[in-house]
Amino acid sequence: MLSARRLFESFLYAFIAERSLCFIREVLAVMAKSKKREYIWLECKECGDRNYRTEVNVQGGTPKFELKKFCKRERKHTLHKVRRK
Repeated sequence: MLSARRLFESFLYAFIAERSLCFIREVLAVMAKSKKREYIWLECKECGDRNYRTEVNVQGGTPKFELKKFCKRERKHTLHKVRRK
């Protein structure tokens, strides 16, 4: 027959293990839902070439920004704007 202390310890270990599994399942569920990123292209404003591709966070809508990047066709730094493919 198990003593009261051993019975309590076995119950406690089982409780902690179950709680840990529940926590891990919740974390994995949140991680699986957090795919709020997508790829965008950066297009040169002067020649229209799409020279760069990057991944951005679109949780609050697609960001609109312009960056000065090097354009191979123009052979100089030009403004590049966000384009979705």
